[in-house]
Amino acid sequence: MNTTDSEIKSLLGTTISILEKNQDLGKDISDIENLPAVFSKTAKYVPSIRKAFETCKESLASTPLEENYFESLNSALKDCKTKIARLHEIFSEVIKHSDPKAQYRTVAKEDRLEYLMKEILNHTIKILKNPPFEAVLGEQVQGLEQALGIFNAMEPCRVEGKSWHFHNLGNGSMNVNKGSGSQNVNASSGNMFTGSIQNVHLPK
Repeated sequence: MNTTDSEIKSLLGTTISILEKNQDLGKDISDIENLPAVFSKTAKYVPSIRKAFETCKESLASTPLEENYFESLNSALKDCKTKIARLHEIFSEVIKHSDPKAQYRTVAKEDRLEYLMKEILNHTIKILKNPPFEAVLGEQVQGLEQALGIFNAMEPCRVEGKSWHFHNLGNGSMNVNKGSGSQNVNASSGNMFTGSIQNVHLPK
């Protein structure tokens, strides 16, 4: 079924509603002890993202969207809404917890806020550069691009309780996987070992 103008407006409305809730959560977080600093950075820029989507929705009221943009915009909005909903979920569960830092590790897992914000900002900027939004959102795009630069420059929050050691004492490439998925790499003719190794006898 083809995407319609009303579906686009509905998606924008839902996204704005989630951003409003997240903005409310971020109003009084400066006094929360043991809360990672990335939460304050995120809360600072959520209103700008919300304002951008509100402007998009308002512009559609006066300038109908051409049909050839429906599908691509619908897909971009759905991706962005999913990321924003995940952002809100993390905020909701972390800032109300007695130990925010520990809860952040538990709830966020691989969805670190700095990564989510980079993806949300990238999606939002791309959406704003689509007609008919590009004609009315020049300054807002610049502000979001500046915010994206800030998050790109941020060091990821360190997950306490985890450490990694990487060693490559010879020549050639080294492949590292710090996520939860499997990694099976052996680009050479030598032996490769993963996991616990005991009483290993190498071929002579």
